Amino acid sequence: MKCPNCQNELHEVNLKDIATWHCANCLGFLVEHDQLEKFHKNPSFNWLDVELWDDPEKLKISLSARLCPTDEMPMYGTTYAGVMLDICLAHRNIWFDEGEISKVKALIISRLGDKTFSDFMKKAAEELGEVFTESRPSEELKHFWIVLDLASHRIAAHFPLIAQLISQLP
Repeated sequence: MKCPNCQNELHEVNLKDIATWHCANCLGFLVEHDQLEKFHKNPSFNWLDVELWDDPEKLKISLSARLCPTDEMPMYGTTYAGVMLDICLAHRNIWFDEGEISKVKALIISRLGDKTFSDFMKKAAEELGEVFTESRPSEELKHFWIVLDLASHRIAAHFPLIAQLISQLP
């Protein structure tokens, strides 16, 4: 398959059992629909249910100059809250340019903005408790670390001085 951005050859890379197609030149990557489904079913992430594109008024779609690597048909540029992704309508594949995954992460974090630090700590305590009670403790430990990561973003968003001081600790 060819990169829709620079036409270089894409190479398959597996990330936690999710196959993606990466471009070594422009650092973009394609995630095919079946792999997106695997991601949504991954127990490491199933507790984090955030609807990203839920306001049709904020969604902008335009024909992209890029072609889908699967069938070379035009992709559609889909923009929401400043995040632009190229999507193949026929195959429901998504192309991420370099840095776009960070923008999606920031959007997820902003969507979790109505949750308080206390909410995150309660969820972290639940996840940590499940480490010792569930049949898959390694999965629960991953959940725990994800919640703590999100909580750290929450602190940084609301308490910049505290976050700065914490970041300077050994």
